[in-house]
Amino acid sequence: TGIDDLEVGNRNGVGNLAMSGSSMTLQDDMRIGRNGGTGEAVIENSAIQGQGYILVGADNGAGDLTVRDSEITLNDDFRIGNDFGNSINTATGTATVERSVITLSSENSDLEIGNDGATGHLSITDSTMNVKDNVIIGEDFDTDDNIAIGTLTATNSTLNIDGTSSYMAIGKLGGTGTAVFDNSNVNTINSGTRTEGDFGGEYYRAIEIGYGNASELDPDKAEGSLELK
Repeated sequence: TGIDDLEVGNRNGVGNLAMSGSSMTLQDDMRIGRNGGTGEAVIENSAIQGQGYILVGADNGAGDLTVRDSEITLNDDFRIGNDFGNSINTATGTATVERSVITLSSENSDLEIGNDGATGHLSITDSTMNVKDNVIIGEDFDTDDNIAIGTLTATNSTLNIDGTSSYMAIGKLGGTGTAVFDNSNVNTINSGTRTEGDFGGEYYRAIEIGYGNASELDPDKAEGSLELK
């Protein structure tokens, strides 16, 4: 099946998607729970090839995505909980991935969990995630009262971060991020992102835990937690 945009629960609507034993080609984006809508999608024993992104929970929406025994390849982001800087509303996104492979194949394709005042949760079990760009868990650019919260739980799984300048951030700017890896592997293929230091010189970063932007003018504080077991 070839589809352009796919909306599941948009503009205060309620939408449900059930996909089993099928294949789908997305010419653009899949959005689950957006603009005050509630969306739920269950994908089992299926394959999705997408030119755009998958968005789960945005702009005061609530989205829930379950992926089992499937393979998804995207040329753009996988975003779970994103409010796009909306200072009034907040969104919730939840994604559960079991026995599946998800690949974000473009150099500009991020895995974003909890962004701009939204809350995002991602749980992966017995699965592999390949991310060509960055993994960001809990990032908030705005100074409003809504704090972005992101959580990632991986069990018996592998996370590959293999872009030319990729990194993983757990709690960035004003966000709160938590990552738990239980009997799982995190592989960063490159040496991280080159960054110039404040007092000269440069450094490379591959993983950031609690990376804030604290100053007198912009007092955002990040909180990050990483647990390996």
